[in-house]
Amino acid sequence: MYFKFRHKHKCENVGRNFMRLLLLITTSFFTSIVLGQTKTNFKNFLVGQIPNISKFEQMNKYELQFDSIYAERIKLVDSLIKTDNVIDPAYKEKTTQELKQEIIEDMKLRSPVYRNNRSKYYFNYFKNNKIDQETLKVLKNFTYISPCDCYLSNDTIKVSMGLGGFGFWGFSVEITKDKFNSQYFVGDVETKNYKTKLNDTLGYSIVVKNDFQNLIINTKPNYTVGQNITGYLSFKTNNYYSPSDKANYDIEDKYISKNMDKLYLKGSLYFKCTVRKKRKIED
Repeated sequence: MYFKFRHKHKCENVGRNFMRLLLLITTSFFTSIVLGQTKTNFKNFLVGQIPNISKFEQMNKYELQFDSIYAERIKLVDSLIKTDNVIDPAYKEKTTQELKQEIIEDMKLRSPVYRNNRSKYYFNYFKNNKIDQETLKVLKNFTYISPCDCYLSNDTIKVSMGLGGFGFWGFSVEITKDKFNSQYFVGDVETKNYKTKLNDTLGYSIVVKNDFQNLIINTKPNYTVGQNITGYLSFKTNNYYSPSDKANYDIEDKYISKNMDKLYLKGSLYFKCTVRKKRKIED
C-alpha cells in the first residue's frame, strides 16, 4: 500500500478516525473481490507452535473496542430475530418463510465474535528497494489490526483479512489438504493507483502474489464448520507499482504516468478465525 493523502487534514485525522476507517470496508467485501481471482503455487504449511504467540493473544485497546462493537452487533441481530424485524415492513407480505430463514442465517454468519476472528500485522513497506519512511511516518500511530473471516468451500478453507477507508488493503489465504497459498491485495475506491506490471494500465485495485510465503497453523485443519484455527504467515510480496509523479487527483482517469515507484511488503501476520458455512453469494 502506498499512501498519498489528498488533503493534509485527512492525514491529521488518521488517528482520530482509526476505528471508523476500519469499519468502512468489511472482510466480507474483501472476500468477494479477492478470493479465487489469482492462482498461485500452493506449498505445504506446517502444524505446530506459533512463534511469539503471546503478542497476538494479548488484545490491545483497539481490539478490545472492536470486541465490544461486535458484541453489540450480535445482540442487535438477536434482537431483530426475536422481534421478527429482520425484514423491512414494506416487503414482509411478499417475503416467503424460506427467504426469511436465508436472511436470518446470513445475518448470523456476518456477526462473528471478534476476539475469535481477528488479525494482527507486523511488516514494512518498501519503495524502490528502501523502507518507505513517508508511509511509516503517516501511519506511525496506526496499530495494524483487523477483523478476519474464514469459510469452508468444499475441501478448502478460505481466509480473508484487511482494513480500509479511502483505500483498502489486506491478505487472503487458501488452505486445502496439507497445502496453502496466500496473496496481498490493495486498492483505492476513487483513483486508479496501482498496477502489477510496468506495461499494465493503472487500475483501482490489484491482487499481488507473494514471492515468499510460509504458514504455521496451531492445529491440523479438519475442514469442518466450527473449527477455530490460528495461523502465522511470513511473507514477501512480489513487486507492484504506483505513480511517483502524480499530483492532481481530479484528472486521475486521464492520467498516464511514466515514472513509477516499485513497491513491495515484507513481514508477517497472525490470524485467528472460526470456520463458518459459505454464504450463498460466495463462490
